[in-house]
Amino acid sequence: LAGRVRSAFAEQNTQTRLTPANKQQIHNDFVPTLEETIKMIDMWLNFKNSQPCPNEPNKTIAKVLEERKKQNVDINLLDDLMLATEVKTIQRNGIRFLNCDYFDERLYGFKSKVLLKRL
Repeated sequence: LAGRVRSAFAEQNTQTRLTPANKQQIHNDFVPTLEETIKMIDMWLNFKNSQPCPNEPNKTIAKVLEERKKQNVDINLLDDLMLATEVKTIQRNGIRFLNCDYFDERLYGFKSKVLLKRL
């Protein structure tokens, strides 16, 4: 598997222009399985983490990340912070959020502002 990845990258680097014929030569209709994809990503991460850190050239990226002070972050709070949120006013036709219209009869009569979060 590693040989396939290296040879594919080597062939790709020798090509100056990517045409449909070149794509066929590079890929040879190879579609990796999920396990192979995970293994390729792990190999790339191992390679990248073994490179010298640009901020501390005498240490690898992995070593710098290991030495970094860990922060205790509540995952639930982090999820809330990462969600798309908007304050909307309920109109007679419901609410428009993320280019979608939402309506429910139970909203009829409400005129207040609401906080919407995308899950």
